[in-house]
Amino acid sequence: MIFSMKNSLKLLRRTIGQLVFLWLVYMILVVVCALFITSVVRDLLDKSAEDLLKSLDYRVTSDLLESETALRSTSLHILRMIQDDYSAPDVHRYMRHFTEYVLADNRRITGVEGMYGVFEVFDGVFMDGTGSPPLMNHLYRERLWYKDAVAARGDLVVTLSY
Repeated sequence: MIFSMKNSLKLLRRTIGQLVFLWLVYMILVVVCALFITSVVRDLLDKSAEDLLKSLDYRVTSDLLESETALRSTSLHILRMIQDDYSAPDVHRYMRHFTEYVLADNRRITGVEGMYGVFEVFDGVFMDGTGSPPLMNHLYRERLWYKDAVAARGDLVVTLSY
């Protein structure tokens, strides 16, 4: 079969038209798939980020509650020691042991750097669980942490470090 030049050009045009059409369909398919995949990935990333933030929030809340629970338990134990007529050195020793335990733990109880207290039952003596010597001229009754503790009327008070 012999093709004429005219038929060949017609066939070539038709083939080129089909190729252009296929190329356009392929490009539309690529764009639609890219948009769909981008949307799926964005949704997954949003969900993952939200889950991560919730997990971190739960962990921080749990860590803070652990600190508060440990301090409440220890302060209740000190109260019982005082009620059972333990001496000031006994209470101070207990506070030092608690502080040593907390500071030696690799996990560390969040935010706890030691235990400190002023005990009116022991003539207003300031006890430092870290074992540091008492500061001379330390007017703790004028400090905000002392005023907050007095205002709390026996409840736990957590303050910033000095």
